[in-house]
Amino acid sequence: MKIKYIKSKILLSLFLLMIIGGVLSAENENFIISDEPLIITQGYGIQENGSFHHGIDIAIPEGIKIINQQYGVVTKAEYNNIYGLTVMIDYGDIEALYGHNSKLLVNKGDKVTPNQIISLSGSTGNSTGNHLHFEIRKNNKAIDPIIYLK
Repeated sequence: MKIKYIKSKILLSLFLLMIIGGVLSAENENFIISDEPLIITQGYGIQENGSFHHGIDIAIPEGIKIINQQYGVVTKAEYNNIYGLTVMIDYGDIEALYGHNSKLLVNKGDKVTPNQIISLSGSTGNSTGNHLHFEIRKNNKAIDPIIYLK
């Protein structure tokens, strides 16, 4: 498995705040922006075993608040056998999926706003440990979420 690192504070800030979702520390209510790299444990695309991964997996502890960063509408807030407790939000031109949560804090049909807590991170569904599965879909097709960093 390839592990990618986002080392820049600015890049990390952009990823967490401007793309779609943010991660808020459950302990000190501050966004996690540190000199330590954000560890992406699984990237988008074809994996070493030949399977296709439709998003990125970000290693974070259980119970971290997942923060919405744009106006949107929740299209799914339910359990899924693959992604466990899952939130999907329609932002107009794209839709984002936040998977493997331990708790959902929104419901289908809810209008979400920037800085709203939508879920708590976890390891539900087909998961080998605590992490956030983050996926972007355009026209119902998964696309590489990293391109939104550029």
